Amino acid sequence: MRVQPLARALGAGAVITDIDLRATRMTPSLWEGVREAFAEFHFLHFPGQAALQPSDQLHFAQQFPHDEEHVKTASGPIQSPFSLTTLPQHPLVMAQGNCALADHYGLTAQLEAADLAVESGLEWHTDNIDSPTQSVLTSLHCLAATRSGGETMFAAGPAVFSALSAEQQRLASTLTARYTRWDETNAQRAAQGLSKIQAMMLPDGIRLAPGAPHPLPGDTVTAEHPLVRWSERRGQQHGSLVTTPSILHSLRRATTGEVLGYEESRDTLAELLQPGTALHHAEAAAAAAAAGDGDDGSSGGRAWAHVWQRGDLVCWDNRWMIHSTTSPLLWVGDRLMHRIRLPAPPAPSNVAAASL
Repeated sequence: MRVQPLARALGAGAVITDIDLRATRMTPSLWEGVREAFAEFHFLHFPGQAALQPSDQLHFAQQFPHDEEHVKTASGPIQSPFSLTTLPQHPLVMAQGNCALADHYGLTAQLEAADLAVESGLEWHTDNIDSPTQSVLTSLHCLAATRSGGETMFAAGPAVFSALSAEQQRLASTLTARYTRWDETNAQRAAQGLSKIQAMMLPDGIRLAPGAPHPLPGDTVTAEHPLVRWSERRGQQHGSLVTTPSILHSLRRATTGEVLGYEESRDTLAELLQPGTALHHAEAAAAAAAAGDGDDGSSGGRAWAHVWQRGDLVCWDNRWMIHSTTSPLLWVGDRLMHRIRLPAPPAPSNVAAASL
């Protein structure tokens, strides 16, 4: 097993080669090495895993903190609110993409590439932060990759935090983010005749577009998390900022308990996210060239793009990473992914899991 850090990811991310992730090929020592790399880098890319089966991907996901009861009781196909469909033969694995499937592990469907939630482009977020026990690992296995388009953007929470000025870091460290879960909130809103919340974002992916339905003061707060997570690494304290702007209900000042209004909360969060979600200069240059504006992107940035290849397995730690899709309207060719995101262990065992 060879671990190569991603130089442009600024302290997070690694590519792991010389490994076959099929359950029958893995050993306890290899799994321990993978977990150590996950704890160190928070984002892992395993190329060349085309032989991986859904059962292997699930076995992989179970090597990290998760709710074992959820795995035991999962059964039957599920249609998620985000146009993702589970495989009937593997109910914890979701298929996503834009291609037609005929008995694909029991699934026959035309996968839909786009909806209002993602057509606008970027939507920076971390999975399941609207739950008190946030999911640890998300994994994506690429079975078919587009000829162009379809990149996934990533930024590490520590890099997002380190991009801030000292004053901004102090502010972020005093804030608690309060979130509302879409399914619960939208059910309540539908009963009141209100439009459902959707991630109709501005092009930068850190703020809802003007006029987009957004959480209201009366909507249920389903989770609260400190905006900055702290950890000790090599004897020093490091802050990490991860969040999901589209489902932010409000920010609360930890020092006074004051809950900020919607506009102030959104503006504050956008200002804190903007420096760290700017593209790394390589991606910025590529985007500028594609747009024909001649900008070489030399200003740098901390976010990077993963360009998918068939056989890639990519996983990340939602407690330390934010990510974003790019607009499906720009896809050229077929795309098919298998996605697994298991709930975190229920409290109090999640406390121990957080030290991974």
